[in-house]
Amino acid sequence: MATITAASFIGEILIPNISGSGIAEQANLAALGYFIEKYEPLFLRALLGSDLYDAYAAGIAIPSPETKWTALKGKIYVSVGTSPNDYYLSPAADYIYFYYRRDQISTTLSNAEVQSKQENATVISPYEKMVSAWNSMSASVDLIREWIEDNISDYPEYLTAEKGVLTTINTFGI
Repeated sequence: MATITAASFIGEILIPNISGSGIAEQANLAALGYFIEKYEPLFLRALLGSDLYDAYAAGIAIPSPETKWTALKGKIYVSVGTSPNDYYLSPAADYIYFYYRRDQISTTLSNAEVQSKQENATVISPYEKMVSAWNSMSASVDLIREWIEDNISDYPEYLTAEKGVLTTINTFGI
């Protein structure tokens, strides 16, 4: 059910080296694809709660979804561009970016975790950008949840669902 694509990772959440036909670009794109498949549903469950997520996933999957499901999708995913080059801006992309960058901080070898040494560059922490992406996601989550509560008659599953905590963080992780 993934809606996010590699095209969504632009601007402040740019993920480099995911376009092109080279081996490295294709490997990076495959890694990003894994994170999209894993973390987009986790984000949606945390945002909506399991009950509403299940209803949304079933409702949006049919060929002609009800208006309430397309309206909810329109709040979570803002379409940008024109087909076939369109993409979505979404707090889901910020969430995925956070976990993708967290994973990319080090490389797993058979006997250790290592960090690449860059030549002709000063290595700095990725945490500032990760925190910025997370906090952008958190602000969007608040707006989406307010909209759902304003339209609760369309989404009664939201009332009974346990929602994940998606509050702001800082560089200290709190």
